[in-house]
Amino acid sequence: MLKSNDEMKNDLNALMWIHTFLSFAVVAVLLFFFGCKEIQEEKASLGSEVQAQSIIEALVIAQGNANPWEIKKGEAVLYNYTQEVEGSPPTLFQQVSQQVLALEDIRDEEDDSYLFLKVYYVGTEFDPETGEETDISFTRQYDPKVYDLEPESDFEVFQDHNSRLMSMVDDQAGFKTASKPIIRETYHDLTVKQMRMAPPATVSSRSDCGGVPNCELRVTRVNYDKAEWTSETDFQKVSYEYDISIDPPYSGLIVRECVATQIKVEKRKYFVRNCMNMQDFIYGN
Repeated sequence: MLKSNDEMKNDLNALMWIHTFLSFAVVAVLLFFFGCKEIQEEKASLGSEVQAQSIIEALVIAQGNANPWEIKKGEAVLYNYTQEVEGSPPTLFQQVSQQVLALEDIRDEEDDSYLFLKVYYVGTEFDPETGEETDISFTRQYDPKVYDLEPESDFEVFQDHNSRLMSMVDDQAGFKTASKPIIRETYHDLTVKQMRMAPPATVSSRSDCGGVPNCELRVTRVNYDKAEWTSETDFQKVSYEYDISIDPPYSGLIVRECVATQIKVEKRKYFVRNCMNMQDFIYGN
């Protein structure tokens, strides 16, 4: 369940920040369950190539008319971070909550012109392995010129989320998904699908479904692959999936986000998927 204003304190960077797996622990788990026997690897296939601009447009369109100026004091979201290795059940490794504590319009001291919106967040990070809960707090600034003139910035935000999830797969202490320098990146297999889904169980169990119209979320699912080329013939394939909805509060625009790839340990590769899943949300006022 989400906590009250008094119980929560944190920062959007902290919300998206992921608690890293030590490489030795990952290697130990993989070898314990799957061994180090070498198997015949199939080279990942790539579908039709698309331009980054097409992905930008898909992600921006999925957000509809949602914008930061719809943020309300008190709105809150709760996310679970999970990891799945080689088809095993997803394992919860972190739970993060955030809530809007206050909003402030920042104006120029000289001519009183509007500069940007500053949002103050509080929240918690919970580590299920240790049982430790950490208070977090942060601010975020939203510049209207960026949202009006540079939709590419939305893609940068999504890519930043991607890199944080990938930090669970990339080596932070001993191994990396791509051990060679990346010389170029290409994008492939962009698909966009409209769907409707039930809100998180915690939300739907509340009276009036927590204020969600018809107790369902209108969701746009965006999938695409990125190829990180280390030579003209070798690449690392990374798959991305977003479920985006304008029905939760703005802070919960991303309902679900997953990043999947293969990591090489010893003599074989293992499929790994890291996901951020919304578990709860509350509208502000």
